[in-house]
Amino acid sequence: MKEQIIIALLLLSMLSGCIAGRVVEPGDRVSINYTVELEDGTIYQRSHAPINLTVGSGMMIRGIEEGILGMKEGETRRLLIPPEKAYGTVNESLIEEIPLIEEIPYRKVIPKRMSTSIDRFERSFGKNHSVGESLYVPSAGYNVTIVEMNEHNVTVLLELEVGDSFRSSKGDWNQTVLGIDGENITIAPDFKVGDTIQIYRYYWNSTVLGITDENATIRHNPIPDMEFVDIFGLPWRIHFGEDKITIDHNHPLAGETLIFNITIVNIG
Repeated sequence: MKEQIIIALLLLSMLSGCIAGRVVEPGDRVSINYTVELEDGTIYQRSHAPINLTVGSGMMIRGIEEGILGMKEGETRRLLIPPEKAYGTVNESLIEEIPLIEEIPYRKVIPKRMSTSIDRFERSFGKNHSVGESLYVPSAGYNVTIVEMNEHNVTVLLELEVGDSFRSSKGDWNQTVLGIDGENITIAPDFKVGDTIQIYRYYWNSTVLGITDENATIRHNPIPDMEFVDIFGLPWRIHFGEDKITIDHNHPLAGETLIFNITIVNIG
């Protein structure tokens, strides 16, 4: 009986030693708590509850997944993570600068006939159409007539006349047909000097300062600094300066060396 107790105690001791000595390895599911600091000591973020991740899955930045290898439950480690293993260096091609006062095209010439792939055409209008058929374009507010169609492409004719007005694809104004010459249509927006307009690709409105035959001069109206991620996962940071607007699509922490204080809560 005494020998059985001794053996049991030895087994328990060995098992406890294995559990106590377990460290984080690739493929482990672990729970962590962390605090993120910038190099100037600013606390950027902290976890308010344990975060679960599978090591090596790409759920966290590479510097964390590499830095926690070999850690034990309850251990805390301070990781200095360079940009290359965090959110990357700053990509200058993702930074756009727009003058505060900008010229945009005013009068424009578009072709009467437009061609597109059959796949794109059917995504807009569905299948089972034929040459000669007139179709309504809801996004613009005019009709087109199918003039050519094969298994690859479709060509349509815009059913527009001088004086017609239709919705612009660029902003919250209408386009008016000024003239039709051969195979081309001349159009111009219906806004005037002093109007406030919304250009769809921007998150602010603009005021029309002047108009010539070729261009309209607009002033972009300032908004407070904005930082968000759009529905496509693209980061936006918008800043209005004295004479230009900066739009930065880099991750907010791009180019930053980060300091992570990480505690292993559990190794699953």
